[in-house]
Amino acid sequence: MKSLLVFSAFSLFSVTQAWAQLDPRFVEVITVSDRDNLDYWYSHSEPCPWSEDEAVSLIEGVIKRSRIKPSRSINLLNEVYLDVGVVCVDITVGGGGIVAGRSIYARVMFGDYPMLYDRDYGSLWVMPSDDSDVALMKIRGAVEQAITDFVEVNFLMGR
Repeated sequence: MKSLLVFSAFSLFSVTQAWAQLDPRFVEVITVSDRDNLDYWYSHSEPCPWSEDEAVSLIEGVIKRSRIKPSRSINLLNEVYLDVGVVCVDITVGGGGIVAGRSIYARVMFGDYPMLYDRDYGSLWVMPSDDSDVALMKIRGAVEQAITDFVEVNFLMGR
């Protein structure tokens, strides 16, 4: 039993370390000339239970906490932008169309318009139909992971 516990702990550490390594090609993609600025774009479909302003404020808050100036555009003055797109779909039960929850897919990826790169920080989940706090928390987590990689590449790695 003791050896199984040690093996499990070692395996978890190994997987965590492997995920922490960034692919050199991806590092090249998100390396920018002006690391103090980051363009981003946000969009979501109806019937997402939060306003676009709430999500934009959340995204800009995460970027600003890293001392990076956000700009809601895809002008690509800085070679790359962060794309945050959310699709919400009602889950209905029965023939009466009673909404039981929502299926939500959040896509959080770096891109160089019109292309997005293959590392998606987002996820797919199901939530109660009126609980926007849970969804915004998950979006915040995905944006934080993306910004952490951006900071690591542009501020912490040797240039």
